[in-house]
Amino acid sequence: LTLGVWQLNKDYHTKIKRIEFKNFLQENPISINSVHNTIKTPALVEITGLLLENKSIYIEPRTYKGQVGYHKITPLKKDNKLFLINRGFIKDKTSKKSNNKNISIIGIIIKIPKKNFLSLKNDIENNKWYTFDIDDLSKFYKFNTKPYIIYEKNNNIDNIFKQVTPNIVSKVNH
Repeated sequence: LTLGVWQLNKDYHTKIKRIEFKNFLQENPISINSVHNTIKTPALVEITGLLLENKSIYIEPRTYKGQVGYHKITPLKKDNKLFLINRGFIKDKTSKKSNNKNISIIGIIIKIPKKNFLSLKNDIENNKWYTFDIDDLSKFYKFNTKPYIIYEKNNNIDNIFKQVTPNIVSKVNH
């Protein structure tokens, strides 16, 4: 009963968020020129920095239309701070190491939600990731990681990734 009520309540709130979401997707992206700016989320943003491909992690397990896989998370360095970029859903961890590169990314930025008590604990030593724990991420990267994640909406070369949307605006089926 509790789960059913929670799901109905979540459906109502995500329906409202999806309407707001569609509206701000029609706007021009906000340029993140400085990491000192306060960022109101969710928002459509554009950020330019050094994409650290060789520091990517994979959040597991994730699903996309019935397929099990990962969300590839790659840090982007800007003004000596790291922003996390959700590149999208991918079925397998890519073993090919890419070079770091300067890039401009357009995406949806959200503040990283607090993990709940049901969340699995990240295994930093074995590079197994289940949640966006800002303390774990800062420890892993040995760098000040901003408490945001940007869901990339461009740069999907060769359709490697399936673009995903934050759970706060998408319908999750259980």
